[in-house]
Amino acid sequence: EKWARDKSTDQTPLGISTLKNALSLPVLGSLMVVFGEVSSVPALIDLPPATHLYILLSGFGCCALSIVYMTLYKISTATAVTVASNFNKVVAILVSSYLFAGTLGVTQMVGLLVCILGCMWYSFAAQRQPKQKEK
Repeated sequence: EKWARDKSTDQTPLGISTLKNALSLPVLGSLMVVFGEVSSVPALIDLPPATHLYILLSGFGCCALSIVYMTLYKISTATAVTVASNFNKVVAILVSSYLFAGTLGVTQMVGLLVCILGCMWYSFAAQRQPKQKEK
């Protein structure tokens, strides 16, 4: 992703995100065929309207997240984006655990703590290093 974003001079983050999302549709169709899920497609019509709305909102959210990541790759390093992505997952796990009243085990909590400390470590190390001037 970072290579595609850096090497492209005629595409915006929105354009690259749109291409990536469009290219994922044939993969989705192929996986549906391979796993025999094509016959389940008509059952989607019988889902409650609220479920249709949730699926639609989820799709919009995923597209928005893709655009954000492409923009971040444009303005930051790939390592920084990866670290931020990991921290994003930590926040998602903690929020979902709270919202769904789930309990996290000791192993999960240790894993989240290691991830948070790693993100902090990278952040502090990146702040201390002087920025190199581009030629």
